[in-house]
This record gives sequence, structure tokens and C-alpha cells, in this order.
Amino acid sequence: MHKNIIGILVLVLQITAGITAAQSGNNPKEILTDFREHMLKVHDYKAKVNIKVDVDFINIKDRKAVVFFEQPDKFEFSAGGFALLPKKGMEMEYLELLQTDYTAIGAGTKTIDSVKTQAVKVIPNNDSLDIVLAKMYLNPETKLIHRMQTFTKESGSYTINFTYADHPYDLPDKLEIIFDVKNQKLPVSLTGDMKSIGKKIKESKKRARVIIDYSEYVVNRKKE
Repeated sequence: MHKNIIGILVLVLQITAGITAAQSGNNPKEILTDFREHMLKVHDYKAKVNIKVDVDFINIKDRKAVVFFEQPDKFEFSAGGFALLPKKGMEMEYLELLQTDYTAIGAGTKTIDSVKTQAVKVIPNNDSLDIVLAKMYLNPETKLIHRMQTFTKESGSYTINFTYADHPYDLPDKLEIIFDVKNQKLPVSLTGDMKSIGKKIKESKKRARVIIDYSEYVVNRKKE
């Protein structure tokens, strides 16, 4: 009975999403497919990044690093012993999600930094994934993602805001990642007194931010 109710609810949401999509002229699944195909043009990239970690109860200096990504899920991060928290967004896990079986539901429109976006809820049909639900805000015309809100089984929830400039293949100029501090493990090299910091993490109800600025992209070097 419980499964039947869930099935009916999903069906109703899909019908509602279909009506909304027809009225707006944008099909949620097509928007996601266009975005995925656009970003799959990036076979690999290497870039320099500047990382700012904003956590109220600990002072972490800005760090510079080099990142490397290769399809489908190879990610390398080098910053002289610095452990980034979290790596979400940099690993382009949204592409991995969109290459699985999923249900797409239209969720209206939202203007983000003067850009009108189409919101799409993505529900994985594979129970083995950590992601339970992702809400993506995309521009159907440019095929770019501007925000992603993600809810997971193990890592809590996090939001990624994307900013673009003039980088090749429409790769982001900046990522702002907002996440639950209590769901993250801070490296000992950064905290020193792990017991004290762990207590502060447990007591904290606030969220933290990681701001990542990209420069000097080298794209599809391995593919050439």
C-alpha cells in the first residue's frame, strides 16, 4: 500500500510537471539532456584555483591549488596538504547523476543574478546513490546551470552557486558551496585540537561556505 501511494504521488507530480512544461515551452528532461550534452564536451580540464573557506569558529587561510578532472569521474586535487571541504561541485557530480536513470520534475522558474532559470527536481531511480534529491536551476537558452541544491543520505544538504565569465566550454569562473558544518570532517592539519573543534562542530547550527575561483583553464588536453 505504501509503495502504491508513493507511485501515485510521483505520477501526479509528473503530470503536473508535464502541464507546467507545456505551458512554459520547456520540457524538464530535455533541459537536463541539453545541459548534460553541452557539458560532456569537456573531456578533461586542468585549472588553477583560489580557495576561501568561510567557517565562523575557525580561521583557515586562503589556499591556492591545482585541480584536474577527467570524464567520467576522475578528480585530482593538489594543494600542499590542504584537504578541501567539501569537494562537491568541483567533481562535476551533477553530470554523473544525469547519466543514471532519474525522474525529472519541473519546479517553476527563478531569477538568479538577473538570469531567468528553469528549476528542475531530479530524483535518482537508483537507491544505491548517495544523492536523494537534487534541484537544479538552469538557463535553457545557454544550457548552463546556475544553482544546485542537493540532499544526500550521508553528507547532509549543500547548495552550489555557479558564476560564469569567459572560460572555454562554459566552465564556471567561480563556485560558492554552502554546506552543513556538522556533516563535514575537518582535517587535523587545519584544526590542531580536533577534540575542541569537534565539539564546536557538534554545537554549531550554522552553515559554512567554500568559495572557489578558477583561472588558467586547459581543456581537453588529453583528448587532443
